[in-house]
This record gives sequence, structure tokens and C-alpha cells, in this order.
Amino acid sequence: MASKKLNSCAYFLNLTAKRFSFQLVFFILLGSSTVSSAIELTLYAGYRSGEEFKDEISNQTINLDEGSSVGIILNVPYSKVTEMEFLYSSQPTKLSESGSSVDGLDIDIDYWHLGGTYLFPREKYVPYFVATLGATHMKPDGLSSETKFSFSLGGGAKIPLGTRLGLRLEGRAFMTTLDSGGALFCSNGQCNIAASSSLFTQLEASIGLTLKF
Repeated sequence: MASKKLNSCAYFLNLTAKRFSFQLVFFILLGSSTVSSAIELTLYAGYRSGEEFKDEISNQTINLDEGSSVGIILNVPYSKVTEMEFLYSSQPTKLSESGSSVDGLDIDIDYWHLGGTYLFPREKYVPYFVATLGATHMKPDGLSSETKFSFSLGGGAKIPLGTRLGLRLEGRAFMTTLDSGGALFCSNGQCNIAASSSLFTQLEASIGLTLKF
């Protein structure tokens, strides 16, 4: 009698375990099916604002010229409404300070960032908010380069052009931290700028072509 009860209990537990396993697999598959499987690769062109440095050495204002920028963005789905994002963006520009050694100096401003996007899906387009952080690499011609911590905030819209192509319209603010009074762009023991501000900001508007795969 006890043996029959044990067998009945074992059968019930086995059946319950199978049902639970089936339901678990079902919900996992259901959950994964709601996550977009498309990885997005975007090549974009933009226009980035200039900025000003207050030079404590010469007590003059050094201008960073505005100009065109190019970049690449990789988005990997994380959930139904979120994505992980890698961004590389580059801008060739110039420094200008009348009568100084850096006047007319060519400089490249590059951003290397990781972060994420939050999507607000609509029927014909997808608005989104983006936040990233990483490094700003500033490379002036003939002088030492500088790499500083930076972050960005922005938003835009993704517009499908078919199953594999799309447009990406975006506005973004890049913010780079500087050491107030810290020397920048040194060469042969001589530094050309000592920035008085602690934050360096650039605004960028861009349009990109997105490939989904």
C-alpha cells in the first residue's frame, strides 16, 4: 500500500515537473520572440558644433571650429524596447587663436562610446533616446594627443525603408571632462593650452543609412 502511494506521488511529481518544464520553455520562447533579432549597422554623416577653450596661459579664447563629422553605430537588441550601442564618430577641424602657436592648427576629435538606446515604437517610425559614455581622443597635428572621459545624450528617430534598410535621424550632445587648469597639447616640454573650464561640449546633428542583418 505504501509502495503504491510512493509510486503515485512519484508519478505526480514527474508529471508536474514535465508540465513546468514545458511551460518554462514556452515562456522563454515567447519572451525571446518579442525581442527584435535585427542587428543594426549605421553609417552616418553629420555636422558638429564648435567650442571655446579659455586659455589660462595666454588669457585668450581658443576656438574649435564647427564642421562636418562622420561615424558608425552598431546596435544590438537587448530587449523589446532597448538596445546596446557602440559608437565611433570623427571630426577633422581646426583650432584658432589670433597670434598664437595653435592658430590654424589641424585637429581630429574622435569619440569612442558604449551605451544604449530606449525605443518608443510607432507604426511608421521609431523614436528613441540614447545615452553613452566612453572616451574622447583629441589629436592635434604635430602635438601630443589627449584622451579624456566623455559621455553623450541624444534622441532621434529610425525610419524603415524596407526590411533591411532604414534612415536614422539624430541629435546628440557630446560632453568631455577636462582638468580645470590642466595642460593640453604639449610638445618638447612646452604646453600650448591650459583649459580653465572643466567641461567641453559639442552638439551634433546627423543622418545615417542603417543596414539590418
